[in-house]
Amino acid sequence: MSRIRADKLVNRVGSGGPKFPNGVADGFSVTGIVTATGFSGPVTGNVTGNVTGNVTGNVTGNVTGNADTATSATTATTAGALGSGATGSDLTLSGNLTVNGTTTTIDTAVTAVDSLAVDGNITSGGTIWGGTVDGGVSATTSYASRLYNNSAFPTLYAKNSGNGGLWQGVNSSGTQTSKINSDGSVSFAGDVSIADKIIHTGDTNTAIRFPAADTFAVETAGSEALRIDADGDLIQANQTGHWQTNGTDLCLISSGENTPTVYVSDSGNDSTGDGTTSNPYRTLNKAWYHIPRVYSFNHSPRILIKGTSYTVDTTHYCRGGGSGGNWQYGPAVDIKSESGSQIDVYLRSTLNFESIDGLRFQNINFICDASGGNLIFTNCNRSKIYTSCDMNITATGGWSYRVQYNMCSGFTDEMDVTIASTASSGLGAVIVAYNSYIDGTRSITKTGAQFGQAAVAIVNGSILTGQWNVNNFNTGIRLGLNHYGAETGGSAMLNGVSLLNCNKGLDLYNNSFVRKYSVTFTGTTTNEVSQTGSFTN
Repeated sequence: MSRIRADKLVNRVGSGGPKFPNGVADGFSVTGIVTATGFSGPVTGNVTGNVTGNVTGNVTGNVTGNADTATSATTATTAGALGSGATGSDLTLSGNLTVNGTTTTIDTAVTAVDSLAVDGNITSGGTIWGGTVDGGVSATTSYASRLYNNSAFPTLYAKNSGNGGLWQGVNSSGTQTSKINSDGSVSFAGDVSIADKIIHTGDTNTAIRFPAADTFAVETAGSEALRIDADGDLIQANQTGHWQTNGTDLCLISSGENTPTVYVSDSGNDSTGDGTTSNPYRTLNKAWYHIPRVYSFNHSPRILIKGTSYTVDTTHYCRGGGSGGNWQYGPAVDIKSESGSQIDVYLRSTLNFESIDGLRFQNINFICDASGGNLIFTNCNRSKIYTSCDMNITATGGWSYRVQYNMCSGFTDEMDVTIASTASSGLGAVIVAYNSYIDGTRSITKTGAQFGQAAVAIVNGSILTGQWNVNNFNTGIRLGLNHYGAETGGSAMLNGVSLLNCNKGLDLYNNSFVRKYSVTFTGTTTNEVSQTGSFTN
């Protein structure tokens, strides 16, 4: 083997390096730096240092360093871009990467991209996340980002600031169908479908649910509280949970409960009680505002009074409920003893019932042993006090009235009233009706000395029908006058009525009228007195 050793090789004329027009069979092995104006043909092996100029052909292996020292992507092709077909296991760039191909495929996960600018479409079979996806903002589209689904219109895009939505969805016609606003609110042009429930953020045991077909439910504290089923029935989860807490809230009948019941007792407590038989309320007033307010035909909510006696010693107002009710056919509200036997109710203050239809009292003996104890009914229609009820008056009041009806229609009162010998009269009658229609069969009796006032006053357009028997009063039934003389006339249709031991049986004022079908006067001083304009027939 021969070799040439020289510090420098030049051509024959000494103007440059030698040329090998026919090639070198076994190639050159050079230790050091090879400088040339260009290289043609494959270069095999490592190239260390800067490469200045274009590389035409494939680059196999790793490229470390700057692939481009140009200042912008527009000069990248002339200043050092990777050409078509360049491959390698790793590519590290400290500058920008610009890809000008029609389709760019990345076969691995891109885990960190600060900003990706794409002039065309992005097709992804996986997830695009992190940083921003910039779709080319322009004044005409106002899109910050767009995701397409093989359509001329973007199916999801982000709008620029001030364009009405953080993210918006559109249909194939370009019409907006949904929007997520920067304040977190969401709007949809169509339906929203969920499999089961909508859960309250931060309160995961409270939800709106669709537990079955044609069924809507509300859950609180992890349990179902309310449901509308496929039949349209509104169902509350449990009886003890459906009571209202004041006089204005709506309260509904519970599922399967035709007679939902609230209990009261002298030993009950309005603060700690829940109205059940084992933990009753103290007052009728509290119980009243915890019975259902809306119920259908034949439903009869009840207030049951526990024990052998009960005391009303503060003024009660039981207002509203049972609109359209009827004591005979229902719906109705019952107030009666739990035992089914008569219970003594000490009426020492006023018990007011206002705007109630279908009110019923049963198995109660009202004992008026204080001056202020009375019952007042205002705008109570189609209601009834049954014959199983009585009233015993043992004290004298400043006013004599113990039962008063105001603007009541179809009110049937069959409660017998007895005034003890210890009680004397105050002002006005014992039972007074103002602008009401009252009927029933009952007796009103004073024991001992005669009562100095009327038993009954029917005034201001009221009508009394039925059989009310009166015994031992100064006046049995007075029409058109109670006390002040400012009242207007009333009417009565009396059938089977007995007026006994009265100074005046019937006393008519202010154009009042009485139709006597059957009236018996026994022991009366004067059977009838009719002032000018009043008459009997």
